[in-house]
Amino acid sequence: IGMVLPEYGWQLAKQRCGTSYSRVATQATIYPGPEAAKVGLLDWTVEGDVFQAAMQEATRLGSHVTQPAFFKSKDIERAALIQTVMQNLEKDVKSSFAKL
Repeated sequence: IGMVLPEYGWQLAKQRCGTSYSRVATQATIYPGPEAAKVGLLDWTVEGDVFQAAMQEATRLGSHVTQPAFFKSKDIERAALIQTVMQNLEKDVKSSFAKL
């Protein structure tokens, strides 16, 4: 699309896609549904009514996850990444949209 991916974008993609990161972000490999889930681009795929499947999954998760514990776990897991992104966000966006 004619732009450099800002650091926050590639940091998040790298964490999400793991060893598939280069193929996903740098080489722009296109994956069909089930394969996209395997490399981290999607959480999962479903057959049929996507809305109904999402509601069932949300209900399942909400029934056993206490929100403060869930939030704290995600905060601990992502704290270093969030700090890096926030510290460099303005600089990254400016350099990514600068004329190349």
